[in-house]
Amino acid sequence: MSNDNNEIFEQATRDSQLVQALDQVLIDSQVFRQKAHTYHWNVEGPLFHSLHEFFGDIYEEMEDSVDEIAEHIRTLGAYPTSGFSEYAENTHISNPEPSSDLESGVMISDLLSSNEDLIDTIVQAEDVAESAGNEPVLDFVIERHDQHSMYGWKLFAHSRHG
Repeated sequence: MSNDNNEIFEQATRDSQLVQALDQVLIDSQVFRQKAHTYHWNVEGPLFHSLHEFFGDIYEEMEDSVDEIAEHIRTLGAYPTSGFSEYAENTHISNPEPSSDLESGVMISDLLSSNEDLIDTIVQAEDVAESAGNEPVLDFVIERHDQHSMYGWKLFAHSRHG
């Protein structure tokens, strides 16, 4: 193989790894978003108003971010995973189903744990984006990491309430 062909092959390999990493972020983000949406619908109790708004803020922000993740995948020439059964089968979130215990403290704890799993996936994508030298994707996943760090802080603060 010529030098140019080697470079093309190496770039294609890096792009393929980046697509896989972004697709995993998309899958885990969709699972996290759906949990937040489910809890938004079903929260009850004395913290209803604040948690209903908080869970709503999360799923609405996640809706936009999932769209951006998918668009980054498309710019790399690939198609994002788009089926809920595929999300459930391939997520790295340890408990992909929303808790059937609808006590608000359980919801918060579950989202906190899921958020930590998602941050792990995002960190892996950061590493792949950096190795691939793809600055736009690296910047994007760093932004996602920052956002999920904020979610983690807020969820932890809510968990301390009750």
